[in-house]
Amino acid sequence: MAELLVLAFETFNTDPQQDLMAYKLGHIIDIKEDGHVWGTQEKLPKFWIIKVPGMAVADAQEYLKMLQDFTDLNNVKTIGIRKWKLDYNLLPAAAKNTLNSTGIVSVNKTTVLNYLSRITTG
Repeated sequence: MAELLVLAFETFNTDPQQDLMAYKLGHIIDIKEDGHVWGTQEKLPKFWIIKVPGMAVADAQEYLKMLQDFTDLNNVKTIGIRKWKLDYNLLPAAAKNTLNSTGIVSVNKTTVLNYLSRITTG
């Protein structure tokens, strides 16, 4: 099982270029094996922990990849710090309530995949 550490608040940078590389609400910050002992700062109000039975850590590494522009294969550009995020707006009310009160929710692989969105622009 994988455990996903997810940013639980929105961030903004006034510099648009720096903002592209700033972590945002729903970005997956780290992925660890089931039972990982998270640090004291890796909890509410800054982070959520999403426990995903059935998802291998190796498979979840995809969600840590940066958003890149492959328009020019000779000059691939990084245009965002992540290409995937947990879309908070897609979560059902019960999951939101649990995350906001305990900071930890356990969902199956199929469910979490339904709430991950691919970011299409920086």
